[in-house]
Amino acid sequence: MKTLCVTILALCGILLCGAEKIDPMKLTAEQFLKIVRHVPGQETWAKMEGMASHKRENSRRIKAPIRVGIRFTPARIVAQLVFNKNEQYNLGQTFEPPVSTQSSQLPPGVKPKLPLYGIDISDMTLGFMYKDLIREEKPESVKTLKCRVFMLKGLKDGETARIFVSTEYFFPLKVQWFRRDPAKYPGEKYWRMLEIASVKKAPDSDFYLIPKLEISGQDWMTMIHFDKRAAGYAKDGTPKDLFLMQ
Repeated sequence: MKTLCVTILALCGILLCGAEKIDPMKLTAEQFLKIVRHVPGQETWAKMEGMASHKRENSRRIKAPIRVGIRFTPARIVAQLVFNKNEQYNLGQTFEPPVSTQSSQLPPGVKPKLPLYGIDISDMTLGFMYKDLIREEKPESVKTLKCRVFMLKGLKDGETARIFVSTEYFFPLKVQWFRRDPAKYPGEKYWRMLEIASVKKAPDSDFYLIPKLEISGQDWMTMIHFDKRAAGYAKDGTPKDLFLMQ
């Protein structure tokens, strides 16, 4: 069995590492999620650059460059998202206890464009994975990969997030966000969905990277393509430009 141990959902490098031979379906929901929520002991980094393309119904397509740098340690994730070259977002996610931090730097008088693309900066550190478990639902498949499905509390009061996690890789492949819990409000539809469109192995390394990501709503879709991707172990050196300074 393989485990995709290191990632930021939206957009970053994933470390492929060995895992014990265990039956993922025999784990309790809490045991399974504990594996998903933790990164391995070695410190690693990932850097990706590309373009975000957004299309809303009856509107023209818009595009903007996007860049992500991330550092993984056994205790926390530190990430930086630079959008449209002038919007800088800094994020952190500690594991025990799970605490998220965010800050932003924008030029004076500039209105941020990131929200227009439906991108939530908390996606960068898998912030949605650290919310309380509500229940486990029936297993499903995403792109032929078997998944356990969990309903977690959302980032805002009353909201929920349905997470599809691969039983082979212990990695979330799809997330659907609801304004209200669909179990309490039958017919409730998700208002936002994030799905990994493809995963590719980096040449001559143990890292898998996400070249394509899709984020969508009822009448819009954002596609993120990363044509520049790199990842490695911190012990072998970290790029000086992993995080940009303003």
